[in-house]
Amino acid sequence: MGDNNSIILNTGDIVYNASSRDIGLLVKRFTNHAYDGAGTFEGWVWEVYWLRENLTCYTESGLVNMVECGLLTVYTNI
Repeated sequence: MGDNNSIILNTGDIVYNASSRDIGLLVKRFTNHAYDGAGTFEGWVWEVYWLRENLTCYTESGLVNMVECGLLTVYTNI
């Protein structure tokens, strides 16, 4: 998708899912190691606490893509 540097996510930010009408809180960002067949790589993952779905994890690039597509709206922690 677009430039991932244009959307900055922070602990405490609130995300609104327009499709499910659920509200989530970005709880914690951590690195995750994965193997893709060509080798091991590292990526950022967010724990998101949803009011309806409870705790789930998303890659940072996945969250940014959902914001860019209009599925999620981010409300920055003040």
